[in-house]
Amino acid sequence: MAGALTATKKKHLAAITDSTEVGYPLIAIDEYQGTPVVRAALKLSPLLFRRPGELRKLEWTVINWDAKHIELPSEKMKMGQPYIIPLAELKELELLTGHGKYVFPSARGQSRPLSDKGVRTALRSLGDDNQTMTAHGFHAMARTLFDHDTRQI
Repeated sequence: MAGALTATKKKHLAAITDSTEVGYPLIAIDEYQGTPVVRAALKLSPLLFRRPGELRKLEWTVINWDAKHIELPSEKMKMGQPYIIPLAELKELELLTGHGKYVFPSARGQSRPLSDKGVRTALRSLGDDNQTMTAHGFHAMARTLFDHDTRQI
């Protein structure tokens, strides 16, 4: 069976990894006028640096208001390790979606998370194409820029 299946080539998703270019999408994101849920997901993407699926499937039950952080359990993480994120300001969003399961629910129903196309579509409306920036690109951008900055120390 060896050689019967061809291996797929790993393709990296587009991300801005030049620190001099990071400002443009952040300014554009700040001016985004979409729905409150998509706007919040888009604005939190470059702050939390999470993979799009982790962000859009975020549930209110993992937010610890007392400890002021988000606790992502290991079973929800790609690498199988728990992850703690300092709590971003979600109180305003809680007023809109706090009665449901998801922090970022689908516009089609509260029982489903925001579509995987929600943040991507918002980025496209801001002028970014698939070769410039993707929703997953915020995670890659942070990983690359932080790695580069720590090597300079």
